[in-house]
Amino acid sequence: MKSRILPTLFMCLFYLSGHSAPLVSNSKISATGVILPAHQVVLSAKIMGRVNKIAVEEANVVKKGTVLLTLEDAEPRADLSSAKASVALAKEELKHAQRVEERMKRLAKSQSVSQDRIDDAVFQSAAAKERVKVAEANVAKVQAMLKQSSIKAPFDGVITEKKVELGHLTQPGEALFVLEDHSQLKFRMKVKEKDIPYIKLEQPLTITIDALQGLKLEAKVSKLIPSGDPATHAFVVEALLEPADNLYPGMFGKAEFK
Repeated sequence: MKSRILPTLFMCLFYLSGHSAPLVSNSKISATGVILPAHQVVLSAKIMGRVNKIAVEEANVVKKGTVLLTLEDAEPRADLSSAKASVALAKEELKHAQRVEERMKRLAKSQSVSQDRIDDAVFQSAAAKERVKVAEANVAKVQAMLKQSSIKAPFDGVITEKKVELGHLTQPGEALFVLEDHSQLKFRMKVKEKDIPYIKLEQPLTITIDALQGLKLEAKVSKLIPSGDPATHAFVVEALLEPADNLYPGMFGKAEFK
């Protein structure tokens, strides 16, 4: 009897070890979270400058490319004029150096000039070419600074924060505005580590927004960040949402996974 039972038990254990069944939760998985914009950006100053115009306020809807703020640009414009003048001067010096070089080479054919003077003329012509390149690079640099004297919206959205006032002297890297795209929203939640094995991408879920009289939104898991918080042992999961009336970033909700 024992001789028949032991092989059968061994085969059962072998089968289970290599053919594990898919994980199925015995209870409903739920998680709380918050509505967030699908896209958000902090717009910062790139150069130092005094604010002379602010074109938007908080809650204003803007289009991509809209100028939100401008800085005083009298000094960089003067620098640009000076840089362009330097280019013009460098080009005239190059023309003169090239004429001298050509003259020295003609005289060299009749041996009317020393090799040292010829070499010097060639060197002066080459140096003049490099000075033109340096002057043109300086113009490009100043032009780039002028472009940075205004802050533009990188995409369609709404201004949710304005951190600057007229006359303020900006510093490079200083945050000026927060721009959010509300054309698509996302629900960001933290899920317990014990529930993570039962959650997959594209898994459907229902999100309930209590502040909107229990509004229910259908969604699917769009992101599961594979790194948990070591303090709370929770993992971040996101689901994309379509806009709905009175649904705004910052609202609290509860998700139930199907």
